[in-house]
Amino acid sequence: EAANGLLLSNHSYGIPLENIPGNWYAGAYSGPSRIWDLIAYNAPYYLMVASAGNDGNATNPAPLTSVYDKLTGNKTCKNNLVVANAQDANVDTQGNLISVSINSSSSEGPTDDRRIKPDITGNGSGLTSSTDNSDSSYGSLSGTSMAAPNVMGTLVLLQQHYNNVNSRFMKAATLKALACHTAD
Repeated sequence: EAANGLLLSNHSYGIPLENIPGNWYAGAYSGPSRIWDLIAYNAPYYLMVASAGNDGNATNPAPLTSVYDKLTGNKTCKNNLVVANAQDANVDTQGNLISVSINSSSSEGPTDDRRIKPDITGNGSGLTSSTDNSDSSYGSLSGTSMAAPNVMGTLVLLQQHYNNVNSRFMKAATLKALACHTAD
């Protein structure tokens, strides 16, 4: 789909630390990371948005960075946007950030090659979402699987606005940089 013009996709799934294929896997630039980076290279307007995972309170048995190093699979890509789970930001009436706190269950980086990941946080705590109880049921859910689509929705709006003003979309690297360098 990226080759056909898909701009963004959400990937709220992953491998928990307890199920990794070996102690080397957490934080590693693995085969899945390389494949996603090749997709990004070949589709420069496409940005993969990935949830960081919910292993913040788990223990990595062999971390390269003590206490941290909990990202697995596609969370270690170079050209995606990895999203941690935070509470709603506390902002004053002028729009200045007063405080924000990352949920302790949110998985942390860095990657084994020392890149900073996750890239950004988004509200993923206590969000209303559909549930599997029925075709019309909703509930309050928390985690990076809520934060990532929340951030992706904002990115889609940025792409729409940019296209309305410029009659074209931003490249994925521009969109990622804009989000990372301007967000509170």
